[in-house]
Amino acid sequence: MNTTQLAERIQQCKFLLVACGAGFSADSGLPVYADVANIPTYKELDLKYHDLARPSTMLDGEHQSDAELFFGFWGGCTNLYRETLSHEGYSIVKRWRDELDSQCTLEFKQFQVTFLKNNYGVEYVPLPHFLTH
Repeated sequence: MNTTQLAERIQQCKFLLVACGAGFSADSGLPVYADVANIPTYKELDLKYHDLARPSTMLDGEHQSDAELFFGFWGGCTNLYRETLSHEGYSIVKRWRDELDSQCTLEFKQFQVTFLKNNYGVEYVPLPHFLTH
């Protein structure tokens, strides 16, 4: 399939899911999971990303007195994401979302009413798009 055929198929979509891994954000300069906790303080305490990401480890487990480390880690991650400029790929995906939004929202709302509410009693279903870095 060439690029033109792919573009034509995307334009025909009623629903489009684009799932990107950590490498997508890495192109903006954000660290991947292997590197996000790669700082001296965490190394000295032998803490890896999976330790810092678990509230049960940091707040209830052997490091329970290290709530400052836990919240500091997540605060640092949040600040890094807020300060980082997204690369062009995010603009491309956002443009796709915006172009498909009116069609997708109409289709999704019809699906929501005829299937989800009638069959499952669902009261609220979020809009069919979400984009973040």
